[in-house]
Amino acid sequence: MDSIKHCIAGLVIAFVFGAAYIFEERLSDIYKEVKKRNEELSIIRLTNKHLKTKVDTLEEFSEATGNKEFVTEKKTIENLSKRVEVVEKSLDNVEKRIQIYDKKEYDFHVTNCEKSWVKFEENCYLFISMNKNFTDAMDFCNKAAAGAQLLEIKSSHVEKWIDLQLTIRGYKNAWIGLTDMLNQGSFVLISTGSKTTYTNWHKNEPNNSGSVEHCVEKWSTGLKWNDKRCDTKLPFVCEMRP
Repeated sequence: MDSIKHCIAGLVIAFVFGAAYIFEERLSDIYKEVKKRNEELSIIRLTNKHLKTKVDTLEEFSEATGNKEFVTEKKTIENLSKRVEVVEKSLDNVEKRIQIYDKKEYDFHVTNCEKSWVKFEENCYLFISMNKNFTDAMDFCNKAAAGAQLLEIKSSHVEKWIDLQLTIRGYKNAWIGLTDMLNQGSFVLISTGSKTTYTNWHKNEPNNSGSVEHCVEKWSTGLKWNDKRCDTKLPFVCEMRP
């Protein structure tokens, strides 16, 4: 009987870890797709902007005569605008797929998040686009819900998901709950005051530029960490375990 129980337990564990591996692989693929679409969208919008500027100049001299160059440029802009719409719809579809992964069979931990919070595994996350300094961001999260705090990233697995969420929301950076306010060069988690076992610093960071950088931001470009002045106003993420 004991051997059967061990066998069943082994199969359950294998299934959960196998399913989690599949989820992480699919999440990674979606992240790559989002990054590709955002890069494509940036290039199209930049080209569109240059063309519009050119057309504005040409329009003053060419509209009355029906200059062919002006007509051609205008047509190009129309085509690019349509392409922007297509790419934006594609990003919307990717975000819907992410929401499906959050809500359905790829989530192995049953949790109930409050409205506006996003569920991932055992925690709930609230993405705040308004800019606040580090202290105000901490205070906001603490008041947002019972047990909520400023985001603390403790694994690459969670960080990949956070990367994806920041990217689809268009955040360039965001505060994370790490600081060396008490002891220069010794960064600790704000929830416990203990050193983090996981870090993902950008090259040559932290550097305490100007001897005034004691808080930590996460860049969406490069997906690394950087020490930052605590009075800088940035978007941020709150987290909680329901």
